[in-house]
Amino acid sequence: VTGDNGKVAGSLNSDDSYIVFPNHPVEVGDTWEADLKPIKSSDMKVHVKYTLNKISGNEAVIGIEDKITASKVADNNMTLDGVQNGEATVDIRDGLTTKINIDQEVKMTIQQNGMSIPMTISGTITKTSEKK
Repeated sequence: VTGDNGKVAGSLNSDDSYIVFPNHPVEVGDTWEADLKPIKSSDMKVHVKYTLNKISGNEAVIGIEDKITASKVADNNMTLDGVQNGEATVDIRDGLTTKINIDQEVKMTIQQNGMSIPMTISGTITKTSEKK
């Protein structure tokens, strides 16, 4: 995804993984940032800092640091605050993300029927893709 001034909005979901590429050339060590609004029916925001860590052959390894916040998600009153950190491997010929490995720590509280339900989600997300 090439962002319009680094801002992307849409109907992304938790199964989606996006790299927002800058509109200018980058070299190893360069960073860029993007703001994502993953779900139109929420105020969830994801601020991402990317770093080009390495280029080897036709692959680029991009570091990812996400900050996630929300106070309303899909018409549910919930607060959400978390981070995701990791790396993605991208085919530089076409931009396909071939591998992503992200550690996450997300705290949330759902308000429902006068009750507060706190939760913490911790884990590692690993995805691989290949062309067919």
